[in-house]
Amino acid sequence: MSALANPAVQVQQASRVQHDREEQWPQRQRQIEEYHSLLTKNFLLDYLMPTLVGVKTVLEDLATKNLEVREIRPGDLFETRFLLELKESGSVR
Repeated sequence: MSALANPAVQVQQASRVQHDREEQWPQRQRQIEEYHSLLTKNFLLDYLMPTLVGVKTVLEDLATKNLEVREIRPGDLFETRFLLELKESGSVR
């Protein structure tokens, strides 16, 4: 009987693979947390509000399907003064 056909060997190999995955999990979890921290710190605002850059990106994508979208300016789509006033007043974190 070959080692591959032996159920005990297969179970042992599967157990080893599972053990290796479990040992790698804390490292992967740290990497995910570091990546998330980097993204949120560098690319997201600390409060929910659309950014001109974000809206511009969406408009550029939409313009590939509808040429009329190219005429739209991101700043014409929303008014952020109210949101900024809320932020400055401390009502929004």
